Amino acid sequence: MRGPRRPGGGRALATALAVAGAAVGLSACSSQGGQGLAQQACVHVNRSVDDYLRSVRAGTAATTVAQLQKEADQQLRAALPLAAQANSDDGS
Repeated sequence: MRGPRRPGGGRALATALAVAGAAVGLSACSSQGGQGLAQQACVHVNRSVDDYLRSVRAGTAATTVAQLQKEADQQLRAALPLAAQANSDDGS
């Protein structure tokens, strides 16, 4: 049986999928080429994942959920250009 639906549940799913996609896309964090940029991107992705996971904990207030998911989204957006630069700098 499902529990009550949270406001913004669709956005939470979209954020989770984006975080998962970014985590896969940023698997170059341990590669040699563009390593510094990749590590910077990983910091933002890790912050994004942490914010998102805190937002989906049971009992989290709706206003806190919204703020944490906004911060998760901002961190992920900050990671994207760094990851792109790291990928371009990988020597291929």
